[in-house]
Amino acid sequence: YKLIGFLPWIIISVLIAYTVAKLYLRYTPQMHRVAAFLLIKDNEESSPDYNVLRELGVITSSKEIQNQIDILQSYELSENVVDSLSLQVKLFTVGRIASLPIYGKASPVHIHLDASDTLEFKPATYQLFLEGNQLVLINGEKREMYPYNDTFLLSGKKVWFSRNPGIKADDNGYSLVLQDKHAVAVALRTAITITKAHEPGGIVEIAMLDQSAARARDI
Repeated sequence: YKLIGFLPWIIISVLIAYTVAKLYLRYTPQMHRVAAFLLIKDNEESSPDYNVLRELGVITSSKEIQNQIDILQSYELSENVVDSLSLQVKLFTVGRIASLPIYGKASPVHIHLDASDTLEFKPATYQLFLEGNQLVLINGEKREMYPYNDTFLLSGKKVWFSRNPGIKADDNGYSLVLQDKHAVAVALRTAITITKAHEPGGIVEIAMLDQSAARARDI
């Protein structure tokens, strides 16, 4: 009976906690961990004494495995991944509080880069609207319209857009972000972690956290 007087406050506190939890889950970006295992064979020629020491556990690591790990964590490899997947081009939904990335089959439009164009994007942000047979790009007070599948110059680089008919266009539009390739490659290199599954073995785990599970799998 002593708790009856506090019952309204208990109910209010539960409702507040429930509301805060719903808002937290709604607007906190979901992070997906994607991992793969890679077997690195040791082709190092060694003497019989060296093999005996490895079997006894005295020598637990191989220079060949560490060399391959260093190559996988190199900037050059990360830069090649950025180029092959066009990771410097990012598309986001437009939300009131939070924006979510769109990638792969979930994207309403696909952005293609001209392979013959060796220039790099100038970092910029555009508002993107999909209207009928054309797209609209807005940057500040500048508004431009382009037909689908036609090549045009976007922030210093030749591109063309193709429509994904399986995804309905959002009337609120999208946010198109063009980032510096060097900055994206450095961030990708930092995001990927490579660790040995077992110290004596030659299997390494390559893992990363990303908001898009499909993008992490492709990487």
